[in-house]
Parts: sequence; C-alpha cells; structure tokens
Amino acid sequence: MNKRRVFFGFFMLIFFCRALFCYDGVMAGQNNIKIARTEYFDIIYAPGSEKSAEVLYENADGIFTELSNLFGLVHTFRLPVVISPSQDEFNAYYSSAPFSHIVMYDTVPQESFAVFSETLLSTFRHELIHAVTYNLHNNFWTAVKKIGGDAYNPALLTMTSGWAEGASVSVESSGGEGRLNSEYHKHLVRQAKIEGKFPRFSEVQGARDVYPTGHLSYYFGGAFSAFLQQKYGMEKYARFWYKCVNFQTLTYFGCFKKVYGFPVQKAWEEFYESVEVPDVPCDPAEEDWCAALTAGGKNGNLKNVSLVCASEEGAAFYDANSSAVKYVGFARKKTDASSDEISLSRAKTLCTQDDVSRLSLSSGGELLAVSYTSLSGRVPKNKIRIVNTKTRRSFTLKESGIRDGTVFFADGKWYLAAVKTHSQYCTLNLYSLTEGKNGSVKKAVLVRQKKFGFGKGVFSPSGSSSGRVFYILKDGMEYTIRAFSALQDETEWTVPLPEKDMVIQTVNVRTGADGTECLAFSFTRPGTMPRLALLFADISGGKADFSLSTRDSSGGIFSPSYISGKKYVYSAHFFEKNALFTADSQKMMFETYSVRISEFAPGLQNAAALSAGSSLPQTLSPETQAASPNPEFSSASKPFSPAKYVFSGPHGTFVPFALTQSYAIKKSADALDGVLVPFGISYITGTPWTYPLFGFSAGFNPLTESAALLAGIYGGTPQTELLSYYALLQVEFDLDGYKQAYGALNVSSKIALGGRTYLSFLQNAQIFEGRQGLIEIPENSEKFFGALKSDDETHRVLFTDRTSAGLGTIKKSGKGFYDYSGVELSAVYMQNWCACVSEPSYEYDGYQNIGLDFTAKNSALLPLSAEVFLFPSKSYFLGALAECVFLTKEIQKSTVKMPFLYANRFTLSGYYMGKFTHGWRTYMDSWSVLDTADYMRYLCEGDFYYYDEACLSASFMLTPNIGGLSRPAFRFELKAQFFYRQHPDPDQNHYSASICGITVF
Repeated sequence: MNKRRVFFGFFMLIFFCRALFCYDGVMAGQNNIKIARTEYFDIIYAPGSEKSAEVLYENADGIFTELSNLFGLVHTFRLPVVISPSQDEFNAYYSSAPFSHIVMYDTVPQESFAVFSETLLSTFRHELIHAVTYNLHNNFWTAVKKIGGDAYNPALLTMTSGWAEGASVSVESSGGEGRLNSEYHKHLVRQAKIEGKFPRFSEVQGARDVYPTGHLSYYFGGAFSAFLQQKYGMEKYARFWYKCVNFQTLTYFGCFKKVYGFPVQKAWEEFYESVEVPDVPCDPAEEDWCAALTAGGKNGNLKNVSLVCASEEGAAFYDANSSAVKYVGFARKKTDASSDEISLSRAKTLCTQDDVSRLSLSSGGELLAVSYTSLSGRVPKNKIRIVNTKTRRSFTLKESGIRDGTVFFADGKWYLAAVKTHSQYCTLNLYSLTEGKNGSVKKAVLVRQKKFGFGKGVFSPSGSSSGRVFYILKDGMEYTIRAFSALQDETEWTVPLPEKDMVIQTVNVRTGADGTECLAFSFTRPGTMPRLALLFADISGGKADFSLSTRDSSGGIFSPSYISGKKYVYSAHFFEKNALFTADSQKMMFETYSVRISEFAPGLQNAAALSAGSSLPQTLSPETQAASPNPEFSSASKPFSPAKYVFSGPHGTFVPFALTQSYAIKKSADALDGVLVPFGISYITGTPWTYPLFGFSAGFNPLTESAALLAGIYGGTPQTELLSYYALLQVEFDLDGYKQAYGALNVSSKIALGGRTYLSFLQNAQIFEGRQGLIEIPENSEKFFGALKSDDETHRVLFTDRTSAGLGTIKKSGKGFYDYSGVELSAVYMQNWCACVSEPSYEYDGYQNIGLDFTAKNSALLPLSAEVFLFPSKSYFLGALAECVFLTKEIQKSTVKMPFLYANRFTLSGYYMGKFTHGWRTYMDSWSVLDTADYMRYLCEGDFYYYDEACLSASFMLTPNIGGLSRPAFRFELKAQFFYRQHPDPDQNHYSASICGITVF
C-alpha cells in the first residue's frame, strides 16, 4: 500500500467535493453566475435575476453613501451582494463571517411583508444598515479587520439582535414606509401592552425560543430604536453604536448610560409610556359581537392556530405547533328570523403539512387548497395541495413557485387560481381541475394566465361560484381589489379602495343569492389595529359598497371568512398565541362607502397562447416586459468564478490557533482518541453566499513535538435538511518525518416523503494511517517537550464507518418544547478494521455488523420517548432507553439585575436505560446479527450480563443575553443529576450525582 498515494487521493476527493458542491445554499442548482462591480459592491447574480441585479447596480452605491453619511461611517468598505431566484421564500441576511457579505432571496414577499413600494431596494437597504452599523470602526479595529478578517468585530460581542434589527427596522421606516409604518407589524407591540405582557428590554434581544420568538427583535427593537432617534436625535444614536462596535465599553448597558446619561431601563419605561393602545378588553369575547370558537374532540383546541378559512358548511384551520390542517363542520339552529346559532362537530385532521402559508375552502366546503413551503428539496419552494374534506385524499401540483391558492366550482367545473412568482415578477395562474372517482382531484391543467410588471405584488386570490376571481394588487404602496372571470376573457374589473392610506390583507369571497359578491377581508388605517372590512360588489351594476368596522379589538381581526347570515370567523393574534373567534356583523359598527367599479382590457392569455409560449419570465406581455438592460450594466457583467473569488482578496478570517489534533487508536481498535495540536494559525473562508465553508489550519504541539496541516470543507443545503456534509484531511509530521494522516467524511440527509413521513441517511467515516502518540502524560515523565511522544514506531491503519438509513414520522406535535410524536426505524451498518502496515504478518482486527434502532415518541399526556436498539455496537447486543419529561415550566424572562442571562425554562425529567451483554468489556464477533436467534435464546435462559441506570434530572435552560450569543442556537443547560444503578457496570457505583457534568459523589 502506498500511503502517500492513498491520502493524496483522499485530498483530491475533498476538492472534488468542493467543485461538486460549490453552488451550495441559495445558489443550489444555479449555473452561469455573473458578477457586476460598482464602486462599493460586487453584485453576484444567477440567471433569472438579471433585472433585480440591474436595479441594484444602478442604486446600491447611492444607498451606501446615504447610510454612510447618516451614521458617520469613516472607513468605507467593499461588499459582495448575492442575488438568487432559486428559492421561493422571501428573505435576506447580512453576515460578517467568514467575510462580510449580503445574500438576497430574489422573490416576491408574502402579503404580510409587503411594506415597501420597492421591496428589493428597501430590503437591500435593511441589510446594508446592518453592514454599516456593524462596521462603524475606528482606525484600530479597521486595521485589525484588514489583518485578521471581517469576523474580528467587537459588535459581535456587544450588540444583540434586538439592537441590530432595531437599527435596520427604524431606519428603513424613517421615510414613511417599512414595518414601523405598517399597523399589522405594530400590532404585536400594542397587543403586549393591552394584555399586560409588555416584556423588559432585556427580553427582546433574541434569546426567546417560543412564540413569538425572533419577532421581538424586529418589532420591539425597531420601535424602541425609532423612539430613541425621534426623541434624542440620530446623532446620539449613531454615537451609541460607534462606542459599542469599537469596544469602548464591555456591554451595551454601560455604553447606553455613557451616551444618554441614564440607564437603558429608564428609556424603555419612557418608550412603554409612548405606546398608544385602544381602550379595549383583553379578551375580545367580552364584546357583545364576539364569541370564541371551540370544537369538540381531541382536535378541538382552537387556541394556537395561525390560519383559518370557512365556508357555509365548515371551517378549516392550521395548528402550526403540530403542523396539522384541521376541519370542523357547522350545524345550524335557528334562534330568530334574522340569525341562527352555530354548533360545531368534532374537529378532524385532514393532513399534516409543515410551513402552511394559506388555506382556502371552496364555497361548499368540498375542497381545501393548502398553500405551503416545501423543504424537501435543496431550497424552499412554494407548493399547493388540494384536499378533499370528506375523504381526506389530497393532490399536490407538480409545479413549484405557486402560492395563495384558491379552489372554486363554477359552470360545472372545478378551478384553482394561484399566484406564481419568479424573481420580482408575479403571474396569476388559472388551472382547470379534473376529479377522480372518489371526488379528489387527479389532474390540474393551466388554462389562463395574467402577468404583472416588475415589483408588483399579487396576493390572496379568492374564487366565487360565479366564476370570478378577486385578488389584491399592490402597485408601489397603492392597494386595489381586482377581479377577472374564469369563464370568459372579455373584461377585468378594478375596485378602488375608499381611502388612500388603507392597507388590506386576505380576501375571502362568497356569492349571494342575488348574484352580488361579498368580500370579507382585514384592513388597517393609520393608528388602528386590524379590523373587519366587507365589500359588496355588484359587477353588472358597476358599483361596490364598502363597510368598514370603526372599533379596534384585542387580538385584531385577521383572515375573516363568511360562515352564515351576518357571522364571520376570524383569527385573533395575541402576544403568546392565536385563537379563533366569530364576529356578528349585526352587532358591530361600520362606516359605509360607495365606489365605482372600472373595467379594463383583459390581460389574460388563454390555453392556446400559453402552449405556444414559454414559462415566466420569458413570456412577459409587452406591457409588463422589462425595459432593455442598461448597456453599462450589460458591459459590467462578467462570468463569476467562485474559486477565484474565494481564494483572492483575501475573503476570509485568520484565527490565531490551530484546529489540528494528533490521534491514537483506542484499545478497542474501533475508534480514535485525540490530543490538540493547538499552537498555530487557521484560515476560514467560503463563498459569497456563505456555503460551502473551507478551512485550512497549521499547528504545533511541544508535548508531541509534532506539526500538522489540515484542510476541510463544510456545506450542504442550510435552508433545508436535504444535505449536510463535511470532509477533512490532516497530515502530521514530527522530528522523524512523516508521522500520521487522518481523514473524515460525514454526510447526512433527510428526505420528506409527504405528510409526516421522511427518510433519513447518515454516514460517518474515518481513516487513520501512521504512527501513534500518547494521549496522557506518563506518571513518571519528567520532561515537557515530547512528553506525549511514543516510542512505538509501528505504522497502523484504522478505518471506521457507520452508515444508517431510517424511515420515520417523528415531528413536533404540540406547543411544548419537548412535544414530539411519531416513530422511526433505522438500520445501521457498522464496520471497522485495524491493521499493522509495518508488520503485514500481524492479523488485523476487524468488525462488521448490522444493527436496528427503533424509537417512539408521544406527548399526549407527558413527553415520553422509548428506544430499543439491537446490536448498536460490538460491546452489547440489546439495549433500551425510556425517557419522560415530568415537568416543564416556561420562564422566558431576564431579570433587571442580571440582564446578560436569559432563562428559557425549567425542566424535571428522568430516564431508565438497560443493556444486555455477554460480559464486561467483551466484544461480539462480526455479523453477530446472523446469530440473533441464539442471542435471544441466551436472553431467555438468563445467560447474559445486565447493566442498567436510572437518572432523575433537574435543569435550567439558559441563553447568554449578550452580543451575537443572544439567540436560541447558543442555549445551554445548568443540570443537576442523581443516578441509581441496581446493576452497575464494574467501574460504577450504585449511587452517584453530578452538577453541570461534574461528579460530586
């Protein structure tokens, strides 16, 4: 065996993986990527985002100059901005690791985020505010970053996400647009004050890990920063940021007091007093027009739902905690001539689906359109499935990039209307549906299509039995309600809103007996909470009447739908939960307005035109076609090479220690021990869209008198669980020359099969070759240099691999942190072999086997988990583990005296574990799985050793509430454990206890 050739091949494999996965993350599946350079930016974009890149190319430098002047930026910098249309979930982020960059997901935002007239530029502005505020450095820190990299940023230690998002949200809203000028986004802050649950300032910094989780940093942080800017001036606010990011104080608490002259808690109290809320009861059911909606059965909890829609026959709602789409039927009983009483049947689960964004029921309640974001691919994709509410059978459209689906029956046919998005373009699609024998949909064919111009938003289409489809069109900051007919293409209609500053969401339509269409939707005016609006549209008569409710209510009114008579069902959004209510419009107060409905020429293509064309965006009609590209932008755009960009610049971070280790084979000959080789330097870099990450390290350890070189790659699909991988190679040398080499490869994947079912794969392989060192310094050793150097010159090879494949249904099933339900069965293939290379005559140690692992979880009463494993290792052949969470108390608080620490929850739990083996520290033979029957017979005859352990644990889950650590990813536990072992291992006691992992007895 030529060991150098083997490890050179492994090294080349790593860099083959780099070439194979260089388009990880948001660039998954993208080719022909280009780059256009401006004075301050490298704009990197994928095909399909040319127009978005051109818009940024023309405006990015001006926005940077404006923000630099606003915050007093002294040292300008260059920044890559990545634009990708590959995923359908609108978002963007700024990161300073491994170097500063901005990534933008180029798609149209959801209705709830439509708060800008130019979404692309305003979102870029939001992320650029992060980049500017985090880089307000003086000469010293600017020099440090030039030497070490952008990750050497004191702001990561001092500024929390509450301050970071507060700066961006407040400045993005300073021009009259943005989240702080949207009453829907200000709702959470008002609602917290109405309910008496207004958090402390230290509780909105990003550490909260239950609903409303990360929203607090945006809504509260943004509103508080805007309050400071308006009351005390922008100059003082910018000075506060400057001191924090230059580490002129240890914490933002001290910095705030130095700049403002008083503690941040006092400013928070002033901010609290400035929040204006209406005089309404906390519980909207105390109003005479409102009643809580509840259903019977085990699925009848309607207090944690985020979406609702209804027909005259029933209502569908979505429980995000359990990812369950549920349906409840209506039964009516007349109470008087003008109203009836509604009773609800037992709620039933129609399907389970993650990340549902909208529900829409047909007028008769037969079919339900479920719009959701699929995470089964490389990037999130919008999809639609149609569910039969009686049979629960469903049909999923193959097409992706579609959302806001609505299903309706007109002129003897079923139709689906949906919004398709690509880059900053929207298309309104109309599909003809074909039913199968059981009443479920079996086919969807695109028959009509309407295209819209760059940046225009289309939301919430809703179809009626008349064949008309109503939808919301947002052009700039102007909202209108529009309609077209699915049955003819002669005319389209526009219904203007009665007030200019109205913002509307979630249209639901029904057709009255007289042919008039009634639309229910949510609306806001400046200073109001979300309210109920009704529109009665007489299309043939060319007029429409609006009825706008005049009073606010706790929780607001979201997603209203007609159910019967004058009653509507809606979702109320409270600070810690959502709930369903019914509103009786007869008992509510309304203002009425009349408007004229205008007609305009049709913009829909029929099926014949569609079959002759290609898909969006190439088939844009002349009125929506983008202008010819800017010649300057076209000439500036060049082919982009990720490898050339990553390894030039430099674009990365130097770390003043090594990530290398020196390895030794354990006595069991199936694993490795390691000793750090820490003195050295590491360099970490990545693509401008973050992944994959590349690492290089060189280290030295005087105890081993050796030096090591390491190269590695980490990547995958960070937005989904489809793929995650890392690979690394290390070579070590000492005074005698080549010492050893080590390689590792880890690949994991989780593939959704539909509903709750998934496939999971995991492979973890390691290879070692060379001479070993010592792991512990010998007791009689008197030397320091070379104290861990071994006299054993034997060259050994160790290879280990553990590969598993599983089928499971385990998913979140409730509101509780530990609430999971489902089962999973995995098969595990294990192999390892160890041989002496320098002594080929020695017999090698080897082991191969297949094990099984079965896990079941349930949280109906208490969070319970049971696991049984067969041949999990070569040490024992059968084991079991049972766990129970007896008590979980959500705390979600941070005290005034200790604001740097956030308490998430207290948990009391326990487990019992037992395992069967032939003897203490004896190993089974290879392929012992083939002797399972014999092992079971030994078990029945009592010919085995049994070891067990019971544990009672009490723990506090805490999160650091400082800097970039103030987020759930950095949670840790303070845990006290008591152990009892009736049948202990020979080296264990019957009783023991530990605190934070330290054994106390």
